[in-house]
Amino acid sequence: MLKNLKLKDYATLLGTMCGAISIYLTISPFRAYRGAMFMIFLGVIADLFDGFIARKTREINEFGVQLDSLSDAIVFGVAPAILLFMNYTEPDAVVINPTYPNWVILISAILLICAGIIRLAWFNVSHDNPVYQGMPIPMTATALCLLVFSDYFAWAINQKITLYNRIIYWSMPIIIVFFAWTNVTNKIRFGEIFRKKTGYIKWIYRFLAISLCILTILVFVDRFRFAVIIFIASWIFLGMYIYFLVVGFRTAKRKTNSISQISN
Repeated sequence: MLKNLKLKDYATLLGTMCGAISIYLTISPFRAYRGAMFMIFLGVIADLFDGFIARKTREINEFGVQLDSLSDAIVFGVAPAILLFMNYTEPDAVVINPTYPNWVILISAILLICAGIIRLAWFNVSHDNPVYQGMPIPMTATALCLLVFSDYFAWAINQKITLYNRIIYWSMPIIIVFFAWTNVTNKIRFGEIFRKKTGYIKWIYRFLAISLCILTILVFVDRFRFAVIIFIASWIFLGMYIYFLVVGFRTAKRKTNSISQISN
């Protein structure tokens, strides 16, 4: 069994380790949420790296595809869901009163995991299809972590609970469900350039991954001195996610219109 592992698969397993460490940091007595997010961002880099190795070495096989999906389910499905649940239910982390019941965020987190698994399974059975349906699960996980970042540093800038914090807190269950929906909907589609990460998309992914790590390092260096920079940067990256959403909606709409014209 181990003989089937290729170089790219070791990069995939490195991402799996990042997801496992993220879960541990989240549920450990330390409640190291910043460290947990950092490991998820490292998982994004590992995910990009294994794809890069696979394309360069042409080591693409069914075993690697299944391994990558199982790894993604942990790194970008389970780990972010646990992080979100703990961050918005842990008494020491939630300082907003009143609060909603824990089961509200629990259901949202479970839906996020289920949607991510469905998305990955669909990708596996349709990998010959040039059309890319739904938002990639790594992007969804990254965007949710960035929202948590922006929530925390909005507080860090002012050293008190702000209106922004209250809006994010009360809308977070809805946001999570919406992001889960973007994983599985056929209302969002991308062309082959997105699926194969070629052209300018390749450079956007690389820039995003490297910048996220730099952003997280700034958090560890001094979580307050760079608060404004981190808050603004988080929303710049979230803007990129919104851009991909808009592109996906437009592509799906053009596809639907083309089918309608052919039918007529």
